[in-house]
This record gives sequence, C-alpha cells and structure tokens, in this order.
Amino acid sequence: MSQEFNMFRYYLFIVVFCWGVTLSQETQAQTPTNAKANPQTNELHALHDTKDLQKIRAFIDEYNAEHAEESHTVGWTFAFAQGGTLNKKQSTKQVQSFGVRDVNTREAINGNTVFRIASVSKVFVSVAVQQLLEQQLVALDNNISEYLSDFSPLDDMAFPITLRNLLTHTAGFEDKFYGDSARSKDQTQSLDEHLAEALPKQIHQPGEIIRYSNYGNALAALVVEKVSGLAFHQYVQQHILTPAGMVNSGYILTEKLKNLMATGYRHKDGELQARPYTWVHRYPPTSMLTTGNDMSRFIAMLLGGGMGENGRVLNPESVQQMFSTQFTHDEDIPGMALGWMEFQRYGNQALFHDGATPGFVAELVIIPEENAGYFIAANQKGSGLPGDLRYDFLEAFFDQPFIKKNNTDEFDSLVPELPLDQYAGKYQNTRRNHSSYEAFAVLMSNEVDIQPSDSGNGLLHWNREYLPYTPHKFVHAESGHKLVFKVKNNMVQYLTLDWGGAPRAYKKLDFWQYRNTQTVILAVIFNLSLLTVIIALGMKVKKRKRVLTEVTANALLVVFFVLLAAWSMTLDTVLIRLAEIDTLKVLLAMPIVALLILVMHIIQRKFHWLRLLAMTPVVAALLWLQQYNLLGWWFY
Repeated sequence: MSQEFNMFRYYLFIVVFCWGVTLSQETQAQTPTNAKANPQTNELHALHDTKDLQKIRAFIDEYNAEHAEESHTVGWTFAFAQGGTLNKKQSTKQVQSFGVRDVNTREAINGNTVFRIASVSKVFVSVAVQQLLEQQLVALDNNISEYLSDFSPLDDMAFPITLRNLLTHTAGFEDKFYGDSARSKDQTQSLDEHLAEALPKQIHQPGEIIRYSNYGNALAALVVEKVSGLAFHQYVQQHILTPAGMVNSGYILTEKLKNLMATGYRHKDGELQARPYTWVHRYPPTSMLTTGNDMSRFIAMLLGGGMGENGRVLNPESVQQMFSTQFTHDEDIPGMALGWMEFQRYGNQALFHDGATPGFVAELVIIPEENAGYFIAANQKGSGLPGDLRYDFLEAFFDQPFIKKNNTDEFDSLVPELPLDQYAGKYQNTRRNHSSYEAFAVLMSNEVDIQPSDSGNGLLHWNREYLPYTPHKFVHAESGHKLVFKVKNNMVQYLTLDWGGAPRAYKKLDFWQYRNTQTVILAVIFNLSLLTVIIALGMKVKKRKRVLTEVTANALLVVFFVLLAAWSMTLDTVLIRLAEIDTLKVLLAMPIVALLILVMHIIQRKFHWLRLLAMTPVVAALLWLQQYNLLGWWFY
C-alpha cells in the first residue's frame, strides 16, 4: 500500500470524525422541536372535559401502542392532574404506566415505580426558594452573598448575583460537567464543598442572556441550606414532599426507593445497555427520585394553590409569582419564570421543565389557565417518546393543530431594519464551556444556520422563509415561529427562538469560529504532519539524512489526533462526570512532548528547511488545541 494512500486514509479518518461529530446534531439543532405534524391530531377528541378521564386514558393507551416500540422505549409512565381553581384543594388525577422497569426481571412499570427525573428536579429548588420568600427570609434581588457569608468563592465572582438570576439562568455562568458525580454515596462531597471547588467562570453580566446552568441552580439550593439550617434534601423532604403527600420520592436513594426504582437504559448498537447509578455532588438541580403517583400529587398541589394532601406547601400568591415571567430575551419570545420555562400555545401560557440523565428522561408541563398539568418519565435516555408526547398531548388537549396558520400577505411589504446579510451566518448555543477542556465539546454542539431567502424578502432557516414583521424580528407566516435578533450598535449579537424548547440564546459567530472552518483547519494541520513524515522518511532513504527527530515529533501529532478522534467518538459521557478520563490525560501530553522534542533538536543542531517544515504543523496544532483548552491539563 502506497504512502500516498496511507496519507489519504488518515486524512479521511480525521475529516470524517470532525464532520461526523459536528453534523450529527445538525438536524436536531436546526429543526424546530415541534416541526413534525401529528397525523393522529385530526382524529382525536378534545380533552377539555377532563371529568371523563377515559378520553385521556384512551389517548395515552393508543399513543403507547403506536410509538413505544418504534422509539425503543423500555418503560414509561404518564401522570395527569387537573385542579378546580387556584384556591381549592380538589383535583382529579390519573396515572398510566407501560413497559418494564427491568428487562431481565420483566417486572412491569406501575404508578409507584421510581424514576430519576434529572433537571425536572429544578422545580423543587424553585418551590423551596419560594417558601423562604414567603417567610421574608430571602429576597429575589438581594446579592446572595448576604445569605452565603461563609462561602468565599463568591469573592471571585466578576459580578454580584441574585436568586432571581439563579432561578432564571441569567447569572452568566459557563457550563461545566467534569467531576460533578461519584460512583457511591461515600465518595460524594457536601454541596458547599463541591460548589466551592467547581466554581465556573462568569462569562456575561447577570441579567443579560439566558445561559442554562446546573451550578447556578445548585447555588440557589445552597442558599436554602444556609438560611434554613437543614441539608437541602432534608429541607425538601420536610417542607415539600411530606406535606404534598409524596411518599415515594426524595433526593437520597434509600433502600425503599431502591427497591421501587426502574433500571435506566440506553439503546446503542442495536441493543439495550443498563446505565450505572451515579451520585451527583451538586444534586439539587438533577437528582430527584420520584414516581408517577407522587408527581400527580405535586401537580395537584401546584394547581390547588399550593395545598398538598397533608398540608400547605405554598400560598396561592407564591404559586402565581413562581409561574409569572421573570426574564425574557424579547416580549415576543417565551422566557423564564422562577425555575420554570415558558412556552405559549393558543393564547395560553404553559410552563414546563424537561430533564435527561444517563438512563432516564422526564417532562413536566403545567397549564395554569386550564388548571391542568402532566408528567412523563421513561427509563431510557434515548427515547424520544416523552419529548414528542409533551407536544402531541397539547394538540389533543386543545383540539386543534399545534401549528397555527397566519396570513402570508401581511408580511410581504415589510423591509428589515438591517441588510439581510448582516443577520445571515451561523449561531452557537451560549450554553457552553470556556475555561476547561470541555470547551472542546463546542465542536459537537448545535449550530443554527441563517441565510437570506431566495426571494430576497426575508431569511431562510431549515428551508423555511422568515419574513420581517418588526425591527430585527422575523416570522414564518405559516407556523408563527419567530426569529428575534439582539442588535447593538447595528451589529447582530444574538439570536433567540420560540420553538417551544428551553429558552436560550445563540451567539453570532465569526467565520473562523464556524465548525466547518475549524474542521478544515484541523484537516490541514493533520495533512501537514503526515506530509512532513513522508518527506522526512523519503530523505532518509535517498540522502541518508538523520531525520528521526522530525519524524518522531510529527508522528506523535498524527497518533494524537487519531487517538483523540477515537476517544471522542467512543467516550461514555458518564466517565466525564465521574472524572474518570485518564486516557485523555495521557493523550494531552503528546503535543507538548512533540514540541519539546523539536525545540531541543533545533537548539542543538543547525537550521535546516526540513526542521522549519517539521515545526510548522506542531506549532499550528498547539495553537489550535489552546483555543479549546486542550494544551495542558485544564480540567477545572
């Protein structure tokens, strides 16, 4: 096999890796969450009359029959509750369950089967803070340092933050996952200890944009701990779960909950794989364990103005405050309530939170104006059923298509505030890391592509034309979906959307930051390294030159990029959260070793054009790695 073919094969491997991992999420990044139409919708009866819960039961039974198998869902539960009015305790509740909690024992899921609900846990942090607000022990807009006087990491914050910032994800924190979990309870850190060690960098001034942050929500839970004098899991048990009547729920995996718990799975390579249970150090935002029956009680408590089965959890005014808008990027875009995400359909405000963790996925939706809510959980993270059902059930509930129609003609005469080319480009989700090696994950994150439409009247995204309707705002006339741009000094900075998913902001990228651009740069560096090795080996054969150093330095780079690609494509993300990535730590030494070998050799020997050629890809590689914090060992 020729050297030229070998070079092409390695080049192709790297390019396929870079393009594969970056484009694998392209469809998800650019497709509106609710883009697909539900063929069942026109055949369904309205579910407004929930006194007849049989309509809901029939719909969910049919949904399971049609979607569970195709989505490889192992088991799942659906809980629905509807209250009377906000000042009445009465409510109707219904729980349906399907599939098995364990593929080996084949034990069926039921209303008391325990699921991990991941980020849906954040709503319990919100309720806890709301209770302290009722007692006037905290204030939403006070600097949290007033309540965390002994938490010294706050001294290193670039800007002061408030509880309102923390509960609306506007504290400006970067994202971090490395080392946030452990394999056993004995290995876990206390909440304040872990938060002190894992302090993220503040990228934005608080209140500027939404940057979703588990750390920020955990910091709000720490305020609850310090003010109440109780560990957060104890506080929630005593002041939320017990009065709400949630008897099989909690943050701690007790023996009772373990015996009721479903096994979490993932579907990979055509088979189901059980996922390990991990203990999260900053547990409040992500680690609630609960059941369909208990969540129906939780929903009923909220719809009943805060009155639980065993006592009052919140006052009606507190429930209303918690459900009210606290931050939005724009008045036309749903934003954040206190710990809850907003979306609007058919003139009604809906609030939701979703969550995913290894082996589990969950959805919680509250529709205050209908005094209704529902909860969905599955014991398989890859199952799309809960996310699809979040919207499909809304279609059935309101008895009309999820996407409403508008008149296209009313937008045609409007002219955008800026030239369309200034809005065009690629936009990157602001939920990302900046200061540690996790910045590398940006190459595998969502990227939204906006281009001028062929008509020249608007913007094109996912083959849909968005037309201007007010300054810096565009709408897809048929669906009503909007693109809203944040502009400063006539320069586009951010894009926000209203597709019904989590509120978020996307930053406009410069050309050199595009994923495709970075892929080309990486391919050139890799190609140069291979070329240098081939030339050096050729000179050794023909001219008997001693080129061992040049070959070694660049061969190290070639091996490094191949192994980094293989590591990234096969990595189990659980290992990142457990900080069990020794392979990466060894890999990151290779570029530094390559540089040291080459520099020492140049110092000791005379200048030669081959050595200059050999140094070029090494230096380029080091600069490329540095921008993603992969030069050295930046893990915290």
